[in-house]
Amino acid sequence: MLTDWHWYKDLTDEQRSLYEELVQIETEIYLSPRECKQLVKGLTRIGVRTPKELREWFRALAEAKDD
Repeated sequence: MLTDWHWYKDLTDEQRSLYEELVQIETEIYLSPRECKQLVKGLTRIGVRTPKELREWFRALAEAKDD
């Protein structure tokens, strides 16, 4: 678990779940832990709230890139 980062405690349980999923997803971009945190906060603002929704968001992003 990533609780050794002091800012991790600032995330809600929902955001922690997304963060954990985000660091597990293999992407072609590198995100630092802080960048992941900011992305998670932004995603929750637009309605992405579960790991499943996060995976769907990445799939949609990849499909849009291919179009």
